[in-house]
Amino acid sequence: MEFTENIVLLAKRTRWKNDLARYGSESATFEIYRQQNKNTSIKIIESHKRQLANLKKIKGFLPKIKIISLNEFSELDLAKIDLFISFGGDNHFIAVAKLVGDIPLIGINSDTQSSTGALLYYDTDSFLLELTSHLKNNKINIQKASIKLEEWTRIEGQLLVTNHKSAISLGPCVSEISVRSSFHDYISNFLIYKNNDTAEEMKCSGLLLVSGAGSSGWYRNAHYESSEAVFAKDAPFFKSIARETQYHQRKDLRYINPQIYKKETLTIISKMDGEITIDSNIEEVHPFPAGSRATFFISSKKLKVLRSFE
Repeated sequence: MEFTENIVLLAKRTRWKNDLARYGSESATFEIYRQQNKNTSIKIIESHKRQLANLKKIKGFLPKIKIISLNEFSELDLAKIDLFISFGGDNHFIAVAKLVGDIPLIGINSDTQSSTGALLYYDTDSFLLELTSHLKNNKINIQKASIKLEEWTRIEGQLLVTNHKSAISLGPCVSEISVRSSFHDYISNFLIYKNNDTAEEMKCSGLLLVSGAGSSGWYRNAHYESSEAVFAKDAPFFKSIARETQYHQRKDLRYINPQIYKKETLTIISKMDGEITIDSNIEEVHPFPAGSRATFFISSKKLKVLRSFE
């Protein structure tokens, strides 16, 4: 099998392209940049050029590869695809991961100078270098048996909103779930419990639920000991953390940082005009009014991520 016959690369639209679409013209975009910092336009345009150059490298190495945008995903026949590539940063990778289902995914950092890429195992050069060892008769020959896959843990949930008869499915979440007041300057107030334990009332600035993939982000910054916050992407549990809890309650709280394993649940009952956001996605913000109940658990749907071809 030629490698490029059954692989699809989903390319992120660069910041420059996004801003042009948002502000309507180059002159308007440059004026916005000028108001921020005199070097803003230089950094964004140089990153745009690097990402296009890296995409051109991949296309030159794999001329038959199919390159599309996220908007074109619905046109694909998934039955004919063996592997997806996310070409962008961490946020783009998460967006792609929510679409690919059971098909393996590989993450390539499109510009290492502007993106850390904590979830991405490759940049353009390291990806092409590894493929070089599999060249045979000018074709890429990858045996599925030689591919090393990781299976990342994801989170799912069920949300029952007050006065609604049917529950809403949440997830599967790749990275993190935020539960907080819909007016972010108000304190978040809810009841929380694990399995069938007694509920505990909590007041804080918000609750974060994270998989291993999400533990290196906002969760680590919110954690009281950041060096111990990050855990493996395929860990058999997820964690949550209450951010900025009331000082006088902090030492007595049982659910300030619980760990939830398979067949366990974490339930939250709202006492606020709240919201639940999945993977920091503005399109996945769910109302969480007082009296609503959300129950979270380990998803049976693992994310398959290609770690290496060896």
